[in-house]
Amino acid sequence: MKKIHLFALTLFSVLSLNSLNSQTIKAAIIHDPVVKLVEFYQILSERSNIKIQQVPLLRQEVVRALEEGIVDIAIVPDNEHTFNAALIQSPVFSRTFALIGESGFMINEYNMMDLRTVAVFVDDEPVLNTELLDRFTISPRIQKARHYDSLVKILATSRVTAIFIPLKEFERSVENIHEDMDKFGQPFILGSDEEFIALSRRKADLLAPLMDRLIVALEEMKRDGTMDDLNNSP
Repeated sequence: MKKIHLFALTLFSVLSLNSLNSQTIKAAIIHDPVVKLVEFYQILSERSNIKIQQVPLLRQEVVRALEEGIVDIAIVPDNEHTFNAALIQSPVFSRTFALIGESGFMINEYNMMDLRTVAVFVDDEPVLNTELLDRFTISPRIQKARHYDSLVKILATSRVTAIFIPLKEFERSVENIHEDMDKFGQPFILGSDEEFIALSRRKADLLAPLMDRLIVALEEMKRDGTMDDLNNSP
């Protein structure tokens, strides 16, 4: 009986391991900047030996997709918008934020009181509060957008005084919507934050062992300089 019992346990362990190894992690991928995320997930998949299926989403759809279990992992900021949907795991990418006005308005720390209306992508509002509103004790009217391209269009048509946006997203959006860079003033850098790999709370119990393997692979990518290369890529 003891031998049969041990055999059953061994068989169960092997089947469980095979089941884990055959599972696919579904990862949210947004189209801005899609190339960086595609490359990141490809390398992470190779290093962890876990198949990662990339699920294209709009940026504003990512948190809900995590919450509903449509995707298993995503790259998101650590704030109140993501807390209920995901378990934050480890930093992946860093973002430098800038305040940008029209070409005739050179923003600096001495004329912040002249900001009447500031537009921001909805998920970046916590960073706006910390880096601008609280830091300079000002209270302009806040206009929220659902896409970075929308922020640039709003500023290009003079509907706001300034926009608060990650610098690389601004540069990408200007090119994407074919706007003239001369329409915009010099960016005023206002700090940075990090985006993290996060696991859907709904899938946490099921996928915890796979998530552990992904984190081990990610830490290796940090140590060997892979993440620095991805962070510094255009």
